Amino acid sequence: MSDDEYEEATPEEKLKIATHFILKSPNGEVNDVVSDLQKLLSNDPNILSKSTVERILRKYNTDQLFFAPDANNDMVVVSDIGEKDSSTYFDPKQNRFLKFDHHKKTFGAQVPGERKVDANTEPYRKSIESSIDKYGDESFTDGKYAAATYASPNGLITMIVTAKNLNLRNFWSGGWRSVYTLDVSKKGSKEMKGVIKLNVHYFEDGNVQLTTEFKSSVPIKVDTPEKTGPAVAAAIDKIESDFQKNLEEFYVRMHETTFKAMRRFLPLTGTKMKWKIHGHSLADEVSQFQ
Repeated sequence: MSDDEYEEATPEEKLKIATHFILKSPNGEVNDVVSDLQKLLSNDPNILSKSTVERILRKYNTDQLFFAPDANNDMVVVSDIGEKDSSTYFDPKQNRFLKFDHHKKTFGAQVPGERKVDANTEPYRKSIESSIDKYGDESFTDGKYAAATYASPNGLITMIVTAKNLNLRNFWSGGWRSVYTLDVSKKGSKEMKGVIKLNVHYFEDGNVQLTTEFKSSVPIKVDTPEKTGPAVAAAIDKIESDFQKNLEEFYVRMHETTFKAMRRFLPLTGTKMKWKIHGHSLADEVSQFQ
């Protein structure tokens, strides 16, 4: 095989590569990525068949904690913890299941059924849900975020806050995902564990992405439901506010620290180089070798 020849990837390898690109798509751009990949693989349309794309988009939407309005314009989250099957998701706020189209990214009809409510856990879930909703309304733009609070029979509460801000016409998009868990089965001091994932894409005259993840663990006093809900929301508010503040400060410091470590702003003398003078001197020195 000559240097300018290459071995064509197998269909399995092409699917693996295509899946990677789809799952790594920035917010609001996944359908465009799928469309472009289908054009690139048009010689073998079976690689990204309708069922295959549906399967990949299902994982993408649940990983990204996608959300969309229902028929009443209430936001519902698509998540693993709320998944009944590949196209049916639980809405804990109204204890119902809804159909979801992963390609169109829209919710459809309500599906019969509901989840069993644990009498001991549900008061905590409702209090936490109400407090997080209040925090979300104060911290995020209306219509661009959603929150969901799930409860399991063993007393574990899972809280999700997810936000998307898309402005593709001006070449940028961003997404925020945070998930927290807290055991409320017994009163006392418990650890609330959380993870924040952030992705920002800017692609005007370039292609830059920021992807970062932050894990946290803070003590929470599990008391009555009425006291626990506000305490949880206050802790989440502090975690996320500190994370955003530290991220902003990091990029301000980067200009004078990280970049400075790679390239000096000024010579060791601390003064700018007088390029015109030194340019003439360099030219004179070079001329001596001619």
